[in-house]
Amino acid sequence: MNKFKPNISIFALITFVSLLLFISNKAYAVIGQSFNSMVNSYGSPKPLPLNKAVSSKNLQRYQTKGITVSSWKFQVNGFKMIALFNASNVCYEMKTYNNRSLPNPKYLIGQLANVKPIVLNRVWLRSITLQYGTGANAVIYKTFGLPGDLSAVAYSPSLKP
Repeated sequence: MNKFKPNISIFALITFVSLLLFISNKAYAVIGQSFNSMVNSYGSPKPLPLNKAVSSKNLQRYQTKGITVSSWKFQVNGFKMIALFNASNVCYEMKTYNNRSLPNPKYLIGQLANVKPIVLNRVWLRSITLQYGTGANAVIYKTFGLPGDLSAVAYSPSLKP
């Protein structure tokens, strides 16, 4: 008469692992989306000259190595976002500058924002650098600035040209 009683912790573990597998299969949301997918999600962007979107050092590196990069300005939930796309037309970096508040990390990194990040660097009340995900799915998310003048940058090292 010994009946099997399911252990709730086993079900919780299976649910958690399933959720992690789901997130790992969809690791990139905004970072990692194609240009067409972002246009469908956020509307038509405005073209942005590359010299206004990247540092002069990166611009020079792209030009000398013949790397194709395009930059566009999207409006995402009230924030002006600069999106950089590699030669495959996949977003590898998103930036927003000079905001009164910081955008929700989901606006830049999507579902990875639900994963507990690793703190890479912190300057108290000035900046923090976080890593969401691991391996090829890692996205670096950095916030910086003073109250009322905040900025955020997110990029994928594996997608960067």
